[in-house]
Amino acid sequence: MHDISLGQTIEDYLTGERIDATTYEDLRQALARLLVEEKGYPKEQLRPRVAVSFPVDGKEYTRLADLVAYDETGSPLILFLFCSGVVTTYERETLAAARIIEKGPAPLAVVTDTKDASLLCVADGERIAQSMQALPSWSG
Repeated sequence: MHDISLGQTIEDYLTGERIDATTYEDLRQALARLLVEEKGYPKEQLRPRVAVSFPVDGKEYTRLADLVAYDETGSPLILFLFCSGVVTTYERETLAAARIIEKGPAPLAVVTDTKDASLLCVADGERIAQSMQALPSWSG
Protein backbone atom coordinates (compact mmCIF):
# COMPACT_ATOMS: atom_id res chain seq x y z
CA MET A 1 0.00 0.00 0.00
CA HIS A 2 1.39 3.35 -0.95
CA ASP A 3 0.06 6.56 0.50
CA ILE A 4 0.19 9.44 -1.92
CA SER A 5 0.25 12.99 -0.59
CA LEU A 6 -2.69 15.12 -1.63
CA GLY A 7 -0.71 18.33 -1.14
CA GLN A 8 -2.60 19.57 1.90
CA THR A 9 -2.82 18.96 5.63
CA ILE A 10 -5.58 17.85 7.97
CA GLU A 11 -5.93 17.74 11.75
CA ASP A 12 -5.14 14.36 13.28
CA TYR A 13 -8.14 13.15 15.32
CA LEU A 14 -5.98 11.68 18.10
CA THR A 15 -3.18 14.21 18.44
CA GLY A 16 -4.66 17.43 17.10
CA GLU A 17 -1.48 17.92 15.06
CA ARG A 18 -1.48 18.97 11.42
CA ILE A 19 -0.53 15.99 9.25
CA ASP A 20 -0.25 15.32 5.54
CA ALA A 21 -3.51 14.45 3.85
CA THR A 22 -2.90 11.28 1.87
CA THR A 23 -4.94 8.88 -0.19
CA TYR A 24 -5.57 6.67 2.86
CA GLU A 25 -5.39 9.11 5.77
CA ASP A 26 -9.15 9.71 5.84
CA LEU A 27 -9.63 5.96 6.41
CA ARG A 28 -7.10 5.92 9.25
CA GLN A 29 -8.83 8.89 10.82
CA ALA A 30 -12.21 7.14 10.54
CA LEU A 31 -10.77 4.04 12.23
CA ALA A 32 -9.37 6.13 15.10
CA ARG A 33 -12.72 7.89 15.52
CA LEU A 34 -14.58 4.55 15.54
CA LEU A 35 -12.24 3.11 18.18
CA VAL A 36 -12.67 6.14 20.45
CA GLU A 37 -16.32 7.01 19.92
CA GLU A 38 -17.86 3.57 19.43
CA LYS A 39 -15.45 1.11 21.04
CA GLY A 40 -14.49 3.23 24.07
CA TYR A 41 -10.72 3.49 23.56
CA PRO A 42 -9.22 6.45 25.43
CA LYS A 43 -7.45 8.78 22.98
CA GLU A 44 -4.41 8.90 25.24
CA GLN A 45 -4.00 5.09 24.95
CA LEU A 46 -3.91 5.17 21.13
CA ARG A 47 -0.87 6.17 19.11
CA PRO A 48 -1.04 6.71 15.36
CA ARG A 49 1.63 5.83 12.82
CA VAL A 50 3.92 3.71 15.01
CA ALA A 51 7.11 2.58 13.28
CA VAL A 52 7.86 -1.15 13.42
CA SER A 53 11.38 -1.78 12.11
CA PHE A 54 13.34 -4.92 11.31
CA PRO A 55 16.33 -5.91 9.17
CA VAL A 56 15.90 -7.49 5.73
CA ASP A 57 19.00 -8.53 3.80
CA GLY A 58 21.19 -6.12 5.76
CA LYS A 59 18.84 -3.16 5.33
CA GLU A 60 16.40 -1.68 7.82
CA TYR A 61 12.75 -2.01 6.75
CA THR A 62 10.04 0.00 8.49
CA ARG A 63 6.33 -0.69 8.39
CA LEU A 64 4.04 1.84 10.01
CA ALA A 65 1.31 0.41 12.19
CA ASP A 66 -1.66 2.68 11.60
CA LEU A 67 -2.75 2.61 15.25
CA VAL A 68 -1.52 0.90 18.39
CA ALA A 69 -3.41 0.72 21.69
CA TYR A 70 -1.13 0.71 24.75
CA ASP A 71 -1.68 -0.11 28.39
CA GLU A 72 -0.71 2.22 31.24
CA THR A 73 2.86 0.84 31.33
CA GLY A 74 3.47 1.55 27.64
CA SER A 75 3.16 -2.04 26.46
CA PRO A 76 1.24 -2.59 23.23
CA LEU A 77 -2.14 -4.28 23.64
CA ILE A 78 -3.40 -4.31 20.09
CA LEU A 79 -1.89 -3.29 16.77
CA PHE A 80 -4.10 -2.08 13.90
CA LEU A 81 -3.01 -2.16 10.26
CA PHE A 82 -5.06 -0.69 7.44
CA CYS A 83 -4.87 -2.49 4.12
CA SER A 84 -6.13 -1.60 0.69
CA GLY A 85 -6.77 -5.15 -0.47
CA VAL A 86 -8.27 -8.41 0.72
CA VAL A 87 -7.92 -8.35 4.50
CA THR A 88 -6.87 -11.97 4.93
CA THR A 89 -3.89 -11.53 2.59
CA TYR A 90 -2.38 -9.04 5.08
CA GLU A 91 -2.69 -11.24 8.17
CA ARG A 92 0.90 -12.57 8.12
CA GLU A 93 2.35 -9.07 7.79
CA THR A 94 0.12 -7.84 10.60
CA LEU A 95 1.12 -10.72 12.88
CA ALA A 96 4.80 -10.12 12.16
CA ALA A 97 4.50 -6.42 13.03
CA ALA A 98 2.62 -7.23 16.25
CA ARG A 99 5.29 -9.74 17.26
CA ILE A 100 8.28 -7.42 16.80
CA ILE A 101 6.82 -4.07 17.87
CA GLU A 102 8.89 -2.33 20.53
CA LYS A 103 7.95 -3.50 24.06
CA GLY A 104 5.89 -6.23 22.42
CA PRO A 105 4.60 -8.50 21.33
CA ALA A 106 1.08 -7.14 21.31
CA PRO A 107 -1.38 -9.88 22.34
CA LEU A 108 -3.88 -8.95 19.61
CA ALA A 109 -3.71 -7.55 16.10
CA VAL A 110 -6.30 -6.30 13.64
CA VAL A 111 -6.01 -5.85 9.92
CA THR A 112 -8.82 -3.92 8.26
CA ASP A 113 -9.86 -2.18 5.09
CA THR A 114 -12.65 -0.43 7.11
CA LYS A 115 -15.26 -2.71 5.53
CA ASP A 116 -13.90 -6.04 6.79
CA ALA A 117 -11.50 -6.88 9.60
CA SER A 118 -9.56 -9.86 10.95
CA LEU A 119 -8.93 -10.04 14.69
CA LEU A 120 -5.81 -12.13 15.29
CA CYS A 121 -4.27 -13.81 18.32
CA VAL A 122 -0.60 -12.90 17.97
CA ALA A 123 0.78 -15.79 20.06
CA ASP A 124 -0.54 -18.55 17.81
CA GLY A 125 -1.50 -16.61 14.68
CA GLU A 126 -5.10 -17.79 14.79
CA ARG A 127 -7.92 -15.67 13.42
CA ILE A 128 -10.27 -15.10 16.34
CA ALA A 129 -13.01 -13.43 14.31
CA GLN A 130 -13.60 -11.76 10.98
CA SER A 131 -15.87 -8.75 10.48
CA MET A 132 -15.94 -5.12 11.55
CA GLN A 133 -17.94 -6.30 14.58
CA ALA A 134 -14.84 -8.28 15.57
CA LEU A 135 -13.04 -5.07 16.58
CA PRO A 136 -12.67 -5.41 20.34
CA SER A 137 -13.99 -2.77 22.69
CA TRP A 138 -11.66 -1.16 25.22
CA SER A 139 -11.67 -2.98 28.51
CA GLY A 140 -8.82 -1.09 30.18
